[in-house]
Amino acid sequence: MKKKNPGAEEIFLAGANCAQAVFVSRCSRYGISPEAGMKLCSAFGGGIAGTGNTCGAVTGALLIIGLQEGHEHIREGFNDTAKERAGEFLRRFRELHGTTVCRELLGYNMDIPLEKQAITELGLTAKRCPGIVASAAQILDGMGGHA
Repeated sequence: MKKKNPGAEEIFLAGANCAQAVFVSRCSRYGISPEAGMKLCSAFGGGIAGTGNTCGAVTGALLIIGLQEGHEHIREGFNDTAKERAGEFLRRFRELHGTTVCRELLGYNMDIPLEKQAITELGLTAKRCPGIVASAAQILDGMGGHA
């Protein structure tokens, strides 16, 4: 992970969710406006719609990998490269953070009211998420290509 991409972290700190931050920091490279990217990723924050499942930084990165490696036309093996690159991203993210699951990254589940309150009171999204978002962007950078 050579190059730090402050764009994703800055977007998060401005108020975007984790998926929006990672996706919007790169979507214009693929002809998608930041405004469309914000809308597209609006339901992925908090581990997919606040359920604590897959981290938004991960889903945002996977969307970018799909744009980079995916194909518009159905044919044999047309998803293979995207899946391979996604697997590489997931492996690197897990090596760094131990998991891709939001509730495990934060230690609390946003989908449970008392735990969501603890997340807020402890300031966990402000403490942990900027670094997670930045690392997802750095992993994409380290993978090369257009991501």
